[in-house]
Amino acid sequence: MADINVRIPDCDDDCEGERGERGERGHRGHRGHRGHDGQDGATGPTGATGPTGATGPTTLVIEGNGAPLPGTFDTLDFVGSGVEALDAGGGEATIVVAGQNLVFRPGGVQHANVYTSWTDLMAAKALIEGLKTIQFDDSIVSPAVIPAGVWDMDQTEWFAFYRTNGTLAPTTIVRQVQIADGASFTNLRKIGGDLSVVNLNNTNAPIVIGPLVGATGVAIFEAGSGFMGDFPFLTNLGTAPFFDCTALLAGQIFAIRGGCQIAGTSPAIQFGASPGIMVFTEFEMRVNSGMVAGTNPAAVMRLFLGMSGINRQDTWAGTIFRGSPNTVLGSLTGGTPYVRTMLFPASQNQLPAAPSVVALTPATGLGMNVTLRLDATAGPIVQVLPQIRAAAPAINSTNAVPGVLDSTGMIVVVKEFSGLFSISVTPDGTTPDTIEGGAGAATVPPGGSRIFQSDGISDWRIIGGYL
Repeated sequence: MADINVRIPDCDDDCEGERGERGERGHRGHRGHRGHDGQDGATGPTGATGPTGATGPTTLVIEGNGAPLPGTFDTLDFVGSGVEALDAGGGEATIVVAGQNLVFRPGGVQHANVYTSWTDLMAAKALIEGLKTIQFDDSIVSPAVIPAGVWDMDQTEWFAFYRTNGTLAPTTIVRQVQIADGASFTNLRKIGGDLSVVNLNNTNAPIVIGPLVGATGVAIFEAGSGFMGDFPFLTNLGTAPFFDCTALLAGQIFAIRGGCQIAGTSPAIQFGASPGIMVFTEFEMRVNSGMVAGTNPAAVMRLFLGMSGINRQDTWAGTIFRGSPNTVLGSLTGGTPYVRTMLFPASQNQLPAAPSVVALTPATGLGMNVTLRLDATAGPIVQVLPQIRAAAPAINSTNAVPGVLDSTGMIVVVKEFSGLFSISVTPDGTTPDTIEGGAGAATVPPGGSRIFQSDGISDWRIIGGYL
């Protein structure tokens, strides 16, 4: 209903005319009734209670080297070379710890101690304390290539097995690894097994020897053990050497010990102008011609050999001594050179060592199987033979002790070179020894020679010579 009590615009209470009366309000209608609430449904049965799980430990104690670690932990992270966590199923995890042998297998599957990435292998190796072995496996991708970079090989041996076809006969001689141009190794001192290592460096040598500490410092590289089983191959196909020895000072030594073959298209061992000493201490060593180079006539190469295969080294300006002096130390550092009779002659390009103008002192077992080369220009020389057998050598004695070596059948050749005076050869008087059963001396005439053979007990037999 319209509201008739509305003011007329622009009109106030003084406007003429009276306002009409408001009509009566109508009655309010009745409110409707609310419906009744429905009934609650019946409660369902309670389900069965599941079994109670095993009670876990109240505290997990983590120990490092036997001492509890402080703090609380939610996660255990296993870190180390070849450590691998596997899901064994049934809520059980298996932790695999591979050990200290790292396998480099390019093209394979990286897991546990097997690596397809060289950089990953190097990172894992850095976590291992003590001796490590890198085993090269080129059975999938051959050769295995070591990339450019400087790689630390402290207390690390390189190793590989023959590849076989299921029989004892190998299908390929050795497993092969290539050193890429620009790769080098600090502290690498041992290559074993049946591994073929090929150096492709043109800019740097992968192994640098020296400078060493001390006037007679020695660096030893072990390369297999020859006829005892290990026999690696070191092949130099780049223009840079395999071993750089140019920093060696006079009297300092680089020695290769064991058995291996050294070959290539350029010198594998480079001395340059160094006056240092190169030593091959060999069980079975095969060094192809031109593999050792040096321009300094003062440099020395000493060959202390078992089964020899040292060929001509016409790139070496220094002296080559086949055999060694009569002491273990002397074989490395110098002394009078004894030509080992079983290894004669010397390299054709090398002049032999000059004969000695004084008597030599073959006081140890290393004086056996030698040629004593003497020059009696200044007058007669009295030369004493080595002691054949000591009466009671001390326990644990070595052949550096006179008379300890079993000398049965060994020989000593005495040769006079001047043609002017004779040499009087006498037996050792400690036991005493004899020559042809007598205590007297044997004479080597001027320019002549005598060959003496030991009976291993006390007597020297003259078995030949030149008068």
